[in-house]
Amino acid sequence: MSLHLHAGVDTWYGPRADACASELAAAQHSAREAVDELRTQSFVFDRHADELEAAAIRAEHAAELRADQRSSTSS
Repeated sequence: MSLHLHAGVDTWYGPRADACASELAAAQHSAREAVDELRTQSFVFDRHADELEAAAIRAEHAAELRADQRSSTSS
């Protein structure tokens, strides 16, 4: 993300340099947006994983309770 530091007027100038700098800025903007989107998706996936883990724990506890109830009624 520091490539733009090497694409300034100290390196080169003219219409091609300006076009390159514009394309580079657009690409960096797109990359930052993609990173933001990935972070958002990661947060959503982490939340879903937490919810699934909690549901699995609840189901396991419920199964254990049912098994305990069956064993106490059959005894």
